Amino acid sequence: MIALEQYTTVSYKNKKIRKIKDKRKHKEALQAWMFIGVGFILFAVFMAYPLLKNIEMAFMDYSVNPNKPSTFIGLNNFKKAFLSSGVLGESDKFYLALRNTLLCALVTVPFQWFIGMMLAVAIESLSKGKM
Repeated sequence: MIALEQYTTVSYKNKKIRKIKDKRKHKEALQAWMFIGVGFILFAVFMAYPLLKNIEMAFMDYSVNPNKPSTFIGLNNFKKAFLSSGVLGESDKFYLALRNTLLCALVTVPFQWFIGMMLAVAIESLSKGKM
């Protein structure tokens, strides 16, 4: 009889502990989804929406004037950018923009990498007490 009471109290305690653990897991899962949700919202606002809007604008004769509606022109913007001919036409502007973009990327990326590495080394030496 004593052994039976011990088993029932243990199973009751186990159920109670399991319930507490389930509540804790549920709370942790909710917190995790809240943190992830903030990231999703920030991604949607600052990355996904502008990307989709730019894709839409690439195929439109886009007007910032609200009284003049934007019209769909398909690939004409891309034809202008890549296939235009002329001594001082759009093709020269395209290659100038391409050159400026590559120059900016080739100068700024190594510079930013170097600054980042120097900061990382300085912070690591501070944390170990070497500095």
